[in-house]
Formats: sequence, C-alpha cells, structure tokens
Amino acid sequence: MSVVLEFNDGWFVDHLVSINKDFEKTDSVCRTDRNFPDNEVNKIERQGCRNGNKLVSDERRTLKYECNPNLFAIWQPFMMDSQFDKTMERQNSESSCTLGNKRENKRKRKRRHSPSLEEVVVFEEHKRICCKLTAALNQLKKLTFSREYDSAASVFDNNLAARQAASVYGCGDVFVRRCQETLGEYDDISQPVRLDELSSDEAICNRLIENPCEISVRRTLMGHDFLISPRSRFLISDLSSLEPLLIDHTLYDCVVIDPPWENKSVKRKKKYNMLSERDLLNLPIRHLCSQNALVLFWVTNKQRQQKFVTEQLFPAWNIRYLTKWLPRHFSQSVN
Repeated sequence: MSVVLEFNDGWFVDHLVSINKDFEKTDSVCRTDRNFPDNEVNKIERQGCRNGNKLVSDERRTLKYECNPNLFAIWQPFMMDSQFDKTMERQNSESSCTLGNKRENKRKRKRRHSPSLEEVVVFEEHKRICCKLTAALNQLKKLTFSREYDSAASVFDNNLAARQAASVYGCGDVFVRRCQETLGEYDDISQPVRLDELSSDEAICNRLIENPCEISVRRTLMGHDFLISPRSRFLISDLSSLEPLLIDHTLYDCVVIDPPWENKSVKRKKKYNMLSERDLLNLPIRHLCSQNALVLFWVTNKQRQQKFVTEQLFPAWNIRYLTKWLPRHFSQSVN
C-alpha cells in the first residue's frame, strides 16, 4: 500500500494509490496476438523486444490502467442486506411517527449476568484498542491533507456501487483445478520461468513465474486477462506444492501472511477452504525468511487465535513477536 501520511500513532495508507502506481505503464504485447480497443491505447511505440538472446522488432503498446474507483466507494460501514433493510425500516418508521404516537419498543432485554474472567480480559483489551484508534483518528483529522479523503456521503445505500463492482465474476476456481491437474508435471522447477517464455498459457501453475520487466505486463492466461506487477515473482499452487519457493533459495525481507482462518460461518456456508492450526504450523516460513525479516501475520480478534500465533506458531517458526498493528478502515468520509 502507499503511505499517504505518517504520524505519531501510525500511518494512513491508500491501497488504490498503490494499485494505480503499479499499472501506470503496462506492456500490452503478449504471446496471444489479441487486438486491444483503441480507447485503451495511451501510447504506441515501435521498439525492440528481447526474447532470450534474440532481439525482435515489434509494435508495442504501452497502456495505462486504473483500478475501478467504485471498488473503493465505501461511504458507510458494511452491513448485511438484512441488517441494512431493518435499519432503513426503523429510520423510516421513526421519521413517520410523531412525539405523541411512538411505538413501544418490544425488544426483549438480555438477562444480565456477571462476566467471566475471559470476558473481562476481552472487554479491557477492546477498550484499550478503541482508545488507541480514537487517538489516531483524532490526530489524523487535525492534519492537512487532500480533501478527496474527507467528503460527506450523499447517498445512504449500503455502498451499492462498491458491492456491484466487487460482484463481477472473475476466473473462479480455474487455477485450483489447474493446480491439481499439473501436480508433479514439470521435471525442472529449480529456476523461475519468465512470463514471456511460458510454453503455453496453461503452464502457469506449480512453478515459480517472474516478470523481470520494469513495467507491468498484460497477459492472457487460461482465457482471462491479468495485469502482472513489475519486477515480481509469483507461485500459483496449494500448500502441497511449495517446493519451487524453497528450491529457489531466495530469502525474503518481508513476508505477509493472510490465512483463511477456521470460522464457523465459513464452514457452514462452505465459501472457501480453511487452514487448521496444524496446517499453519507446517508452513515452511522459517526457510523463506532472511536473518532480520519482518513477518506480518493477519489474525482475527479471537483471543484464542491470537494466543496461538504468539505462543505456538511464532516460536515454531523461530520468529520473535514484536508488536500488534491495529488497522482502522475508513469510509470515504473519514468519520
């Protein structure tokens, strides 16, 4: 992410700025000879294209891509559709009622009980976090920065534009199937394969792929268009095929891990596969980190999961716990 501001209590980062910066210049030349719409072309150049040791003259189109801003049109905190409908119904009901004709609130009050020791600990931690986030937000509001981060919401529609933009169906599980089909298919996985040297678009999984270029690349893979960041490597595989990362012997200074934690709601709805604590313990993170690497590990607010990470997972990976970062996601109104 791009750091927009740095202040005493943290950083203000903008993911949209970071995405757009990566794709200001994108090489549109790819193995599949596809025609691009004229309105996409920002600049057309005729220059040399090096493929191995052979220099090939070709027409190259350097395009500029920008992320759909509607994906970040978050004006209010997220609500489930049923919750939003009830909120709107309650607001409409309250606005139509007069002072002398208010409906009696028939909601049953929860029976009070003495909190357990675990609940007291969670409550104190929650209060401490809220104080820190409030202090950071107040300091942020005092700073001078672009008004684009401080505009009032004009429509209360549960962020309809953002939800519609995010509902566009992408490649689905096509890579999941391909990972299973090509498991153990390649004899040599000791060296990363350049994106422009792939034998076929389907030879993308279970091997380390790199884009060594200084600009991003647009490439059609498995029938879908992708933008590949400049100077990047990636491995599309499941946890059983991490050998290309280990054989490459590249050690990383920063490792970011966002695992699919076990969750009752996800398990009930079967939205995606989850990782157990045993799966996490078996990840070869200690073999991928340089001596002073920084490991950023996302965890939910469940105390049990947090204790597992700090007391079991990090020691197993030979990682020393330093601190906890608290993200505060702002809507467009920064309120």
